[in-house]
Amino acid sequence: MLIFGNWGAPRLEIEGAALATVATNILIAIVFIGFVLLNEETRKFTIFSRIWRPDWEAFFEIFRLGLPISIGVLSEVSLFAFASIMMGWIGTIALAAHGIVLQLATVTFMIPLALSNAVTVRVGTSLGRENWLDIKRAAQAILLIVLAITSMSMVLFFAMPETLIMLFLDVDNVDAGAVLSYAIGLIYFAAIFQIVDGVQITGTGILRGLKDTTIPMFIGIFSYWGVGVGLG
Repeated sequence: MLIFGNWGAPRLEIEGAALATVATNILIAIVFIGFVLLNEETRKFTIFSRIWRPDWEAFFEIFRLGLPISIGVLSEVSLFAFASIMMGWIGTIALAAHGIVLQLATVTFMIPLALSNAVTVRVGTSLGRENWLDIKRAAQAILLIVLAITSMSMVLFFAMPETLIMLFLDVDNVDAGAVLSYAIGLIYFAAIFQIVDGVQITGTGILRGLKDTTIPMFIGIFSYWGVGVGLG
């Protein structure tokens, strides 16, 4: 709506993309806060009570665990951003094809990402109870589920690449055929990394539940920037 000026909105292009992103994240924050305040299960924890009096011990514990997570996420996101820049060096057709395939891969990645967050919670609560059997069961179950889901995503990408890519293309555009041809070559790579990408984010989630965040951060930085960008 804001990028192209659809439905009576002003055409803001890049600024519209920025505004839409900020507005979406603000809306997500409002929805989360509303859910915590209104939901019966979360309301009983009175999360926002005495918010002006921080629990510094808990704060620094979360900071110690969260900083390596943030750096790891930054290294991953920046890798994909830099890959887009490199595709732009090749040309506009390559960049458009890359953008479409990356969007498709991002959509399928949301499922393993959500399951990774779920297993972090499950493993973390089991760790608090020192229930090692539940930790093992949670880890095994989530890995099997993710392997099944990412295998289906891989088959989908291999089976119907044109159909998926054409969801993003205007058939009347003179460059549509060239973008489609380029994107088909890229989507096969996206299909191949479905499983490994799903397993790595799930493994990361399991380790976060075990409060192991520093070593995965170093592994991530080396993998994304040492290997990924280097080979790219």
